[in-house]
Amino acid sequence: MRSKVLAVLVILCCAVAAVSMATDELTAIARDIQKKNQDAVVWVEGVLNLQFSGMQGQSQNQEQKVETLGTIINESGLTVVPNSTLNPVSMMSSMMKSQGMSVDGQLSDVKIRLADGTELAAEVVMKDEDLDLAFLLPTAEEGKKLPEFTYVNLNDTTEVKTLDQIITLGRMPKLMNRQESVNVCRISCVIEKPRKFYCVDVIGGMGVPAFATNSRLVGVIVLKKSVNIDMSSVQNGGITPVILPAEDVRDIADQALVAIKKASEEKADKKNGEKPEDKKADVKTDN
Repeated sequence: MRSKVLAVLVILCCAVAAVSMATDELTAIARDIQKKNQDAVVWVEGVLNLQFSGMQGQSQNQEQKVETLGTIINESGLTVVPNSTLNPVSMMSSMMKSQGMSVDGQLSDVKIRLADGTELAAEVVMKDEDLDLAFLLPTAEEGKKLPEFTYVNLNDTTEVKTLDQIITLGRMPKLMNRQESVNVCRISCVIEKPRKFYCVDVIGGMGVPAFATNSRLVGVIVLKKSVNIDMSSVQNGGITPVILPAEDVRDIADQALVAIKKASEEKADKKNGEKPEDKKADVKTDN
């Protein structure tokens, strides 16, 4: 009898040790991911100038500061954020429509706050409301260069399955000194259609990156919204944080880079006094 009890105790001790080793291994992986990628997680700030209109033609203007987390995704500092948290006008308008009100607004004074506290002016270069993505490009002050950026690699990605563990990186708000944070959570389900999304049980914040335990990027956390949003739909899951796969983020990022290049070329042509039609004519003549 005593030998059986000892055998059970030995098995239990081995099981506890195995769990402890697995936990230690996951902790080491999470810390390594954080060390390499944490500075890519930044705060993005802006000023939203809102114009409210009521049923009786009444109007009111309001200025509101907006903040959201974002993720730097390339060496030029291109940063992706959830469009709904940077500029929630569309979502607000949908919610207020049922009350006979409307809202319009313009986003201005957009800044990216780096991990060391440096603030960089930025402009929105691309957005996709369906995927809840907005892309911002930092701009340097005249006579100054942009710093070197830490960024997540959109070309080093992976897929995950339900109940797989993932690591999300975040950053605390101003009240908590914008301290870096990390969360370990599990995929609660995978939505395949009409577009792939990952649902998670815990999030580290909107706009933050999520990594698999193999250290590869899974995606970025955004909001999945109902087509028509009202208070009822909000209370019944009409707005849900999800992980948008990195491949989808990369597709829109590539479009943003094309738009940036085109705008840069047009700006250079304008500076040199060359019109787009002149440029086309020159190409035609060379052929």
